[in-house]
Amino acid sequence: MEVEALLRWKASLDYHSQTLLSSLWLGSNHFNWVGITCDSAGSVTDLSLAEYGSRLRGTLRDLDFLSFHNLTRLHLRNNSLYGYGPIPSHIRYLSKLILLDLSFNNLSGNIPSESSIP
Repeated sequence: MEVEALLRWKASLDYHSQTLLSSLWLGSNHFNWVGITCDSAGSVTDLSLAEYGSRLRGTLRDLDFLSFHNLTRLHLRNNSLYGYGPIPSHIRYLSKLILLDLSFNNLSGNIPSESSIP
């Protein structure tokens, strides 16, 4: 389910971003993809696409937060993500999240107040 969610989000981004992620996300084993860290069961625990100079352009609207039950880090700093209104309220479903870094994007609004993010 997580792989499908990542690939759907990738498909929603602009062409340059899709090409970039295709070069980082090689093969069918997502636990080998650059910017993805998984636990021993293969569940995504870390989505970090800032360290690699990623310049992703698109929205978070199509990132299915419900699919990432074990995500502890969402690090998308310094990209070109943009939003139409507040950060998607579905981010509140990331109940294990301990690090959220969306800085240096073109997002506006607040993190939803019902979020469990510290």
